Amino acid sequence: MGNMDKQHNQNKVNEKKASELVLANKVLALQNKEKDKRIDELVLANQEKDKLVDELVLANQEKDKRANELVRANQEKDKRANELVRANQEKDKRANELVRANQEKDKRANELVLANQEKDKRADELVRANQEKDKRADELVLANQEKDKRANELVLANQEKDKRANELVRANQEKDKRANELVLANQEKDKRADELVLANQEKDKRANELVLANQEKDKRANELILVNEELDFLRGLFKK
Repeated sequence: MGNMDKQHNQNKVNEKKASELVLANKVLALQNKEKDKRIDELVLANQEKDKLVDELVLANQEKDKRANELVRANQEKDKRANELVRANQEKDKRANELVRANQEKDKRANELVLANQEKDKRADELVRANQEKDKRADELVLANQEKDKRANELVLANQEKDKRANELVRANQEKDKRANELVLANQEKDKRADELVLANQEKDKRANELVLANQEKDKRANELILVNEELDFLRGLFKK
């Protein structure tokens, strides 16, 4: 009778352990399912990050294209500024020629005045002729004054053009500064993209470790199943 009670108690203990093993197996199965879900979420997150990296690469290529266009535009502006400088130099040359021409005309007018004075002595008819010439000389003076006025206007226009050329130079310097800032910003973005790649590699490494851990847990679960089968076999023997 005592042996039967001991056997009965042993069976209860075995059944309790078997129940605990079943419960542990269920918990392991839930944990494995949750881990599989997390691994799927990690895979989706990495795919999204890869997509963002591709978008960053395309954005940087577009920025490089725009920077090259800015460089070409600045080169074209420099070319136009040089053309303006040459045009202004040509205008200065013509203005100087006008000044020399006006000086020559003033010299000739003075010679005409002397000639007219000599002609006044010689005849009254020459006086009338000289008055007409004086009128023409006055017209020449007015014409020269008008030319002087136009030369001054040319000087002011050239000064204004020089001012605009300086403003263009400053604007180009500002654009060069912004292009350099864009280059630095792109370098910083490249650095961040590299950091993202390294972070993804670290996550892949952790995911592989999780896979290995799950395989180890599966191995242990299989061992538990074998233990349970042995217990069931033992229970069958005890029942017999």
